[in-house]
Amino acid sequence: MTSLQCHQCGATFASCNKSASEPCDLNPPPGTRHYALLNSNDVPLESDSVFVKVAISKIDAPLASLDGEIARLRAQLQQLEEERASLSCHRDRNCAILSPLRRMPPEVLGQIFSWTLPLLRVTREKGVHITDSPWVLTHVSRRWRAIAFSIPSLWTFFAIRFRPHMNPSLAYPLPMVETQIARAQAQKLKIHFYGCETSNSTPQKQIFQCLTKHVSRWEELSFGLTSALFPLLKNLQGRFLSLLRLGIQWDSPKSQLGVESIDIFEMAPALVNVGVRSEHRSIPIRLPVQQLTRYSLDAPWETHRGILKLASNLVEARIFIDFDLQAWPDHGEIIQLPRLERLFVSHPETLAYLAFPALVALAIHTDASGEGLEHLEASLTRSSCPLRSLYFNGCPDSRTTFQILHKYPLIVDLGFIINDSDQSGAFKTLMTDLIVCGSEVAAPRLSSLFLGCFGINSYVDYEGYLEMVKSRWNSERCALKKAALLSESGPGPEGVTLSGLKRLREEGLELFLLDGPDAVEIMCGWLFYSRWV
Repeated sequence: MTSLQCHQCGATFASCNKSASEPCDLNPPPGTRHYALLNSNDVPLESDSVFVKVAISKIDAPLASLDGEIARLRAQLQQLEEERASLSCHRDRNCAILSPLRRMPPEVLGQIFSWTLPLLRVTREKGVHITDSPWVLTHVSRRWRAIAFSIPSLWTFFAIRFRPHMNPSLAYPLPMVETQIARAQAQKLKIHFYGCETSNSTPQKQIFQCLTKHVSRWEELSFGLTSALFPLLKNLQGRFLSLLRLGIQWDSPKSQLGVESIDIFEMAPALVNVGVRSEHRSIPIRLPVQQLTRYSLDAPWETHRGILKLASNLVEARIFIDFDLQAWPDHGEIIQLPRLERLFVSHPETLAYLAFPALVALAIHTDASGEGLEHLEASLTRSSCPLRSLYFNGCPDSRTTFQILHKYPLIVDLGFIINDSDQSGAFKTLMTDLIVCGSEVAAPRLSSLFLGCFGINSYVDYEGYLEMVKSRWNSERCALKKAALLSESGPGPEGVTLSGLKRLREEGLELFLLDGPDAVEIMCGWLFYSRWV
């Protein structure tokens, strides 16, 4: 049997005098039986187990010693890290004494506080919690708390949302509402209150009744109505003295049961901006239409026509017809809207009854057939308006689009929102026709081309979009300066296409690539959805 030797001192393992913490070289020399077994898959003999076990036992001692040393060092490292964290904390506290924030004038700090208030889009989804601004500002320091208390405008915005089976810790308790009202002092209040039909109605009514004590100070009301809350709202007739903006929506079809009309806002003396979403059932609402500058409404055409005839001060309108759509009436009186600048119509046929000499932006719901778009040309001709921005919720056929662009050269902003796979063919054709090819240049005056996508957007031809934008950006005969590619959700452009779009941005094209909630908000802006209603 070959004895296993230490290759540092030449002794056998049994007689090696190196300490366990200083292990010998355990690699056997070439040519030995041990070396052969370590470097092959040979089957060991029974006699080989002797020197192998000796080798293992020799390794155990230094290995255990190293494990102990590592454990000791880890404990020491943890102690050092704790000491460092303590020192760092003390250093940060001392540095904070010299922080410019301590010397910042209260009015400047107050302005910064106003920028920390939650975004309206976020609060509409989840409401406001005590961990949000301005509440969180009062827990930083006595000075911050005093400054926050001294600025009533920080406390004027209420965003309260109830949901089914809502976690009680996320609820907006009544004492918080009362405290916030007190801190708002005499300022006008912005109320965003969204009830839930299936949640306990008692806390909803308690909070809303608390707010109604100050209804004369309401400047803004965005209300998600339920069957339990509607009677409380009806009792407020004649008390909306400061209300400028009104938004109404219904939590569910059950919320509308028994409601035949809403007639409590007709005498609101300051109301100029109204939006009503009646997605479950159209409910008539009486409004001070002569003073309105903006309205958005889901209603039959006859309801819209009655409003438009009297609303000569309108600057923006969303004419959405989602109920009782019948045969369009015979053409008769054209409704004059002398101040209207922005308009959305869910049915192009609406345009046959309107004239809008001041219109600068128009959004139309359409499809690949382009049905009803003949009324667009007629209304633009009749109105002689300075239209500059044209948005399609959908994708019309290429021929109709170019006829409009050719006839109305003031249009420089063109946008499309694709929301259906049936529109993919029309969109692909349109992108192809917009490509600069040889001496042919379609719509050379377009300086902005926008594309948005709702829902699953895998059917969008992103490669064709890139080719079109690239050709117009590189052409001296085109005015393209800005482009946008927005999507509600993935996958969006990838790989070579995405790289190509980013290169155009590096070359100077003002290109926006967005997805998610920010993209949705911009697309809604193209269709003149209000941010708050």
